[in-house]
Amino acid sequence: MSFPGEQSLANYTKISMMKNNKKDSLRGKNCWEVKQCGCEPGGVNVRDGRPCPAAVDTRFNAINDGKNGGRICWAVPGTFCYDGKKRSFAEKLTFCVMCDFYRRVKLEEQHGFQLDPGVKPKLKQKVS
Repeated sequence: MSFPGEQSLANYTKISMMKNNKKDSLRGKNCWEVKQCGCEPGGVNVRDGRPCPAAVDTRFNAINDGKNGGRICWAVPGTFCYDGKKRSFAEKLTFCVMCDFYRRVKLEEQHGFQLDPGVKPKLKQKVS
């Protein structure tokens, strides 16, 4: 599935460099670790004593190899990115496809990338 502008954004030099840099220190990290937002449990920007849902919602644990919703934050309702308002998955995704972190996870996971937590990725079959 492709979204308007997604292809041109993927061509940024830093994305290409990231894809080819095997020693990238942020590779495989969760959103709060990469964005350094401080909204994880115990973080400096926790709102009203509650961390961002991406950091604590266990329903999304291990998707795209992340902790809780840390590598599928675009699908987690009520995250603190943007305005934190409740939005449908489709509405939220229009913002998220423009996010460097979303593009990072998509490139890192490649064929195993999971956009929607309810849909398992289709892995390429090896041809013998």
